[in-house]
Amino acid sequence: MKSSQWLTIGQAAQRLGVSPQTLRRWERQGKIHAVRSPTNRRLYAMPEVQRLLSPVSSARCVIYARVTPAPTEPDLAEQLIRCIDYAGQHGYDVIRVFQEQGNGDDDNRPVLHEVLCGAQAHEFQIVLVSSPDRLALHGYGYLERLFEAYGVRVVWPTPSDADRPRL
Repeated sequence: MKSSQWLTIGQAAQRLGVSPQTLRRWERQGKIHAVRSPTNRRLYAMPEVQRLLSPVSSARCVIYARVTPAPTEPDLAEQLIRCIDYAGQHGYDVIRVFQEQGNGDDDNRPVLHEVLCGAQAHEFQIVLVSSPDRLALHGYGYLERLFEAYGVRVVWPTPSDADRPRL
């Protein structure tokens, strides 16, 4: 690891124009990631600091769609169209679309695990689903809190007058 690629907490705080205490709080909130040196000092990678210095044009978003084999479930295309439209209306930058077939009660869903790993790595700020039950039929609140711990919001479109059939 080259020393020029890493900044101490004081150097990073100075570049960002904040206090070291603010950097520690941002780290707890998941806004920036630090590594620990062998002497247990916080070190910040230059790309992490530059990411915070760059103006963010739109929130980075991933879409997660899930279906089960049951015939009453909404199909993937319907979920994706709804989510992509919603992302466009709200100015989200969709960086990836995840699709999975499986039961919402199953805790062995590799695609959802991949989404969680991306959230942990701070690759995006929003997970967009067509409805909360696409993430989990039971225990959705736990998943939502886990995403929040990584600084990620779970968002879904709510029905509006435009979605209702016209009489």
